[in-house]
Amino acid sequence: MPFPDKPLIKLELMQASVELSNRGLKQSSIWCGEQGNNIEAEFDAAAFTTYNFYSDIQPNNISAYVFAKSLFDNKEYMRAVYHLETAANSCTKCSFLKLFSKFLNIENKKIENQLEPAGPMILNTETNESLQNLLVDLSTLESVDGYHCYLMGLVLKRLQRNKDAVAYFCKSVCLVPMIYASWYELKSLVMKKEELNDLKLPTHWMKDCFMAEVNSNFQMNVEVVQKLMPVFDAGFEKSPHFFACLAKAHHNLRDFDSSIECFEELRNLDPYRLENLDTLSNDYYVKGKRVELSVLAHDMMEISKYRHETCCVIGNYYSYRQEHEKAVTYFQRALKLNPNYIDAWTLMGHELIEMKNTNGAVQAYRRAVEIDPSDFRAWYGLGQTYEILRMHLHSVYYFQQAHVLRPNDSRFLVALGACYESLDKNAEAEKCYWKAYSVGDSEGSSLLKLGKIFEKQDRDKDKEEKAVAIYQRYVDEVSPMGTVDMQEQGGIFLYLAKYYLKHSSEDGMFLDQANEMANKATHFKNTREAARALQKEVVEKRKEKVSQLMHPVGGNFAQNTLIDLEHNDSV
Repeated sequence: MPFPDKPLIKLELMQASVELSNRGLKQSSIWCGEQGNNIEAEFDAAAFTTYNFYSDIQPNNISAYVFAKSLFDNKEYMRAVYHLETAANSCTKCSFLKLFSKFLNIENKKIENQLEPAGPMILNTETNESLQNLLVDLSTLESVDGYHCYLMGLVLKRLQRNKDAVAYFCKSVCLVPMIYASWYELKSLVMKKEELNDLKLPTHWMKDCFMAEVNSNFQMNVEVVQKLMPVFDAGFEKSPHFFACLAKAHHNLRDFDSSIECFEELRNLDPYRLENLDTLSNDYYVKGKRVELSVLAHDMMEISKYRHETCCVIGNYYSYRQEHEKAVTYFQRALKLNPNYIDAWTLMGHELIEMKNTNGAVQAYRRAVEIDPSDFRAWYGLGQTYEILRMHLHSVYYFQQAHVLRPNDSRFLVALGACYESLDKNAEAEKCYWKAYSVGDSEGSSLLKLGKIFEKQDRDKDKEEKAVAIYQRYVDEVSPMGTVDMQEQGGIFLYLAKYYLKHSSEDGMFLDQANEMANKATHFKNTREAARALQKEVVEKRKEKVSQLMHPVGGNFAQNTLIDLEHNDSV
């Protein structure tokens, strides 16, 4: 549906921010408040100021709710539950706050118990029992609203009943479209486009915002950029959140310059906002912007030293400086502050690989995958780790998972092809390398590896011709980019020179090509001597050709040439 006028959107966001805050949904309240604050429009202030959150709470329950909410804000969750026991029986708002407090208490205990010596199986059993009891409490309620549906979805998600959780999150946004938390959870659970088409969603402008973001799950980043344009036009052109969505789409497209530009615009809009700046630090890392990465880490330290994003950015900075132990220390700090922080788990896995701690890396990557099965970086990291351990069958599985999540990422296809090669499955390896080239090889190695497979089998004439065709295409298209190791390029030029020299008797033009390739091979130290030897052979072949022309079989060359010229004159 089309977006309503800006004043109406702003009023709806401001009212939702108050409603969500009073129910304890802090992040959703911040989201709505941020969007409303950045819409430049005059809204109906009278309608907002006359809005009363407590209007539908019975007068005798208001004091209990206000006190319980204060306890909730102070993270005294079970105390809040105790003081809402009576009020919750006749008030849906009191009922939600009571049950949400129970849920957060279960989450806190789970985090605390992770530090205990008891085994993980015992801890998981205790948590699941508590969640099952909470599920029973929610199921027996006589009156539920969109907020109760959101909480039901959360509990089902923790119990790994994702399909049921999705149904409740959909019901939640249909009843109360402004619950951003439900949209956020839906975004994390919908991993296939077919599933997205089956969702029962409301005809509300929040759906358009959701659709703009959710395409990133399917790596449809071009579509994300396109769908964000109407959102910006509707009044969100100064929204840091949607700028971050745009930046992440460019990041996923590996357009790091555009991503950095968007993030820097975001920092101009809200210089104290730290969300998503860990992605900016990754962009600086990839582009080799050491100074910018250092400045970003310093700025975030000044704003909030103990935010998990800050610790992650500092870890990235130390990683860039090759100080891997310090990097791991900061990633561990980030995880103490937020145990479900996927980026920190994945980046710590990378650092542990650098430190030759493959066991620790596997554990870190596995934890990231458990938290978010759609994190392709963790799947890829697991594949690389098992490849180091020469457990190629395991690597194939993990690279396949990464490939499913990002089917057009050539890096995963090349890695998969290398594993198949190690398992002597050349047919599968050929398919992987060719597809990597077809989708746009970001590292320029797929043709080289494909040619190597055919080169190994060049006793077969058909395979030899395929190797030459692949290498020639590599020379024409890829090698000028200098994306592959220089020694490998020298070997390719030498192989082509040998082939053209070998077949020069069939076609005189091959001598020129052989000489050209041999000349290029002389620019590489490892092939220089062999290439010069080939050049000498080319010179000898040319002398033989000239000799054959000067003294052909069946007559004097000069006389035959004269007869041909006279014949041409007569014509």
